[in-house]
Amino acid sequence: MDDNFHDNKVIVCVYPEAGRLVVQRPHRCRDGLPDTDSYRGRYRASTREVACSRARTHMSDFAVANHLDAFVTLSYRNEMTAGQAEHELRKLMKRFRRHCPGQPWVAVTERGAKNSRLHHHMMFSSAVTRKEVVSLWDLGYIRYGFRPTAKDIRASAYYMAKRFDRPVTYHRYQISRHGIRPQVQRFEMDVDDLESFIDSVSNGDRERPWYPTHDQPWFDKIEFWEPGHFGQE
Repeated sequence: MDDNFHDNKVIVCVYPEAGRLVVQRPHRCRDGLPDTDSYRGRYRASTREVACSRARTHMSDFAVANHLDAFVTLSYRNEMTAGQAEHELRKLMKRFRRHCPGQPWVAVTERGAKNSRLHHHMMFSSAVTRKEVVSLWDLGYIRYGFRPTAKDIRASAYYMAKRFDRPVTYHRYQISRHGIRPQVQRFEMDVDDLESFIDSVSNGDRERPWYPTHDQPWFDKIEFWEPGHFGQE
């Protein structure tokens, strides 16, 4: 088969619930399947970089799909070890599930950049008010913010993932069992049809495209938009 047979084709992966679209351009074909390895370039991302990138994307997609528009930071008055902080977070989530059944959430534990004090970041629906959070957390201070748009939610999720390469606990992040898990829809098309397809998917409500760095060299481009348009007339 001609190596250039797929040069004018792209594979587009759409995550409609998360408002995300990935453009991947295979260079050649092996047994009818795209050979993405040939598009990775000279730099090969390490296993840790790939794992961090996947975890960051998965958490961000989940947060956008479930519209987790409340961003909360929970700190401690007293010094805590990583094991103690993880234990207290588990206890908090038990109280959260009893108080707010069925509410999706994500949580990350990290150390502060200035004083290395442990704290937690959480995202959940703003239907859970600050007053309710105060009733669930009495070990330290609470910062409660509102992120109304998908772009803001995505930015908050990426902020929470900033130290995924240096996790404090065994898991980089924790995620609820409840909530929407974004599903992928794959399309293959000509390069010339790509822009019109993206406009139709996002209903023209596209953010500035993001061009991946070395930890995702097999993607050509990633587009974001406010979810809810795809598949709607």
